[in-house]
Amino acid sequence: MAISTRAIFVATIVICSFLAVCDGEILFSTLKKALEVKADHKAGVLMAGEDILTFKWSLNTTLSAGADSGYKSVKLQLCYAPISQKDRAWRKTEDHLKKDKTCQFKIVTVPYKSSNNNYTWTIKRDIPTATYFVRAYVLNANGEEIGYGQNTDDKKQTLLINSSPSQGQVLQAGEAQVTITWSLNNSYPTGTDTNYKTVNVKLCYAPVSQLDRGWRKSNNNLKKDKTCQINLVTMPYKPSNNNFTWTIHKDVPTATYFIRAYVYDSTGEVVAYGQTTDAHKKTNLFKITAITGRHITIDVCAACFSVFSIISLVGFYFVEKRKAVKISQRK
Repeated sequence: MAISTRAIFVATIVICSFLAVCDGEILFSTLKKALEVKADHKAGVLMAGEDILTFKWSLNTTLSAGADSGYKSVKLQLCYAPISQKDRAWRKTEDHLKKDKTCQFKIVTVPYKSSNNNYTWTIKRDIPTATYFVRAYVLNANGEEIGYGQNTDDKKQTLLINSSPSQGQVLQAGEAQVTITWSLNNSYPTGTDTNYKTVNVKLCYAPVSQLDRGWRKSNNNLKKDKTCQINLVTMPYKPSNNNFTWTIHKDVPTATYFIRAYVYDSTGEVVAYGQTTDAHKKTNLFKITAITGRHITIDVCAACFSVFSIISLVGFYFVEKRKAVKISQRK
């Protein structure tokens, strides 16, 4: 009996340890963009088994000093671009890295250095036809992903977008107007926008107005993202001379905002974006103050009802007084 009890105890410990490991989720959305990554290759379509890629990476200089103290190694991977994931569940992107199927091809794992990193890779023969990008994961001493970098954004920031409010300006809902202008970022290669069809401009909550508000939470999965809840306008895509003036709706809540524009292809998929703030959402933010107090119409109605109430009260007083006089006369 003692042996059986011990065996059960050991088995319980093993199972609990296994479940604890499984529950240790590492979410892509929680990783810092720790590396700047570039991939050099010949122009045009690359041939598996023949062409080569040269990768270069270094520490993201926007990070604070000592941010890389726990960085031990870098893992380079070849990843499917969104256009080659559509309707292919076996390539689906998941925020949970253990479930993510975006980056299935390991290129190399090397010790971490903050600069002067490069690696040349001949594309393997078994790589399938697809559109790709390269992502580098930073690993800690336990082999866990704690940062990343990639040679493109999941959604390229190919639009340059500006809005009329200045940094910190306070606007009144129901009265003020915002003028938004946007155009193609000319730093991208010619033909980048060949599949751009429409642009959807949205009003988005800044981080300071998302804090402790789960209903405004950001998520890398756009279907779950709650950052940009207010649609301003959707227009056909043009590379330049785009502008729209929006009168702030009366029901827009008090908060700090920025503007973002999403670019869609012919299938309705988001393929690019642009925004009025920086990547950390700290610049070019403006505040909207919601309508508070009573509207003038309510004040007018209240005044009318007050006057009516006074007149009614006086009227009832005289009616009751007259009745009382008549009763006394009968007596």
